[in-house]
Amino acid sequence: MEQKPRIAILPSPGMGHLVPFVEFAKPLVLHHNFHITCIIPVFGSPSKAMKEVLEALPTSIDNVFLPPVNSEDLESLPLGVQITVTMTRSLPSLPEVL
Repeated sequence: MEQKPRIAILPSPGMGHLVPFVEFAKPLVLHHNFHITCIIPVFGSPSKAMKEVLEALPTSIDNVFLPPVNSEDLESLPLGVQITVTMTRSLPSLPEVL
């Protein structure tokens, strides 16, 4: 049996980044027979809305949350900076997931 091609996607933290990535992933699994793993960095716990989006995905799209980063020192920074720092702090966890 031939194995499906696998793709890992890594959106930036936040729903505004997650939703376009999973919308891009859907046609790949539905029309091109890919298996996709969505690797999700977060600051704090994943939101209820985020969990709902992920639960509604086709079974060929898996998701893995990277360990939440310490964000206490980020709260006073602009959101864009928070996202960038969260991505940077999440990268050491990436090899284990891959």
